[in-house]
Amino acid sequence: MSRFYFIILILISKQLFAVQSCGTYQLTGKYLIKDNNFFYVVYEKSNSELNFAILKKEDREKISSFIDKETEIKTDIIKLDGTNGTLENIEEIKLVVPDPLMFNSSKRINLLTKKTCRS
Repeated sequence: MSRFYFIILILISKQLFAVQSCGTYQLTGKYLIKDNNFFYVVYEKSNSELNFAILKKEDREKISSFIDKETEIKTDIIKLDGTNGTLENIEEIKLVVPDPLMFNSSKRINLLTKKTCRS
């Protein structure tokens, strides 16, 4: 029985450790505006929600037509502090159609290239 709980714990905690370093990532989430701040949110409305600030105007303009829509982007995470970070150099952007039968199946984080974080 304890093995079963251990396996469940590993599967649940997988999301918590998805972003451990800065670098180039492929992210799936939503572009949101909260209190006049611009964010890309991954694992929205979950205990593992990650909020990435988008500071550069050029990056905000690239993704502005995708507000509150599920998207997949290729970008650089330049700063990271727990569940908050900063994105820069948004490149590829495409809409993602979530699968209603698979909870959180379209929300993922893939590290493409590891880089040093900025302070």
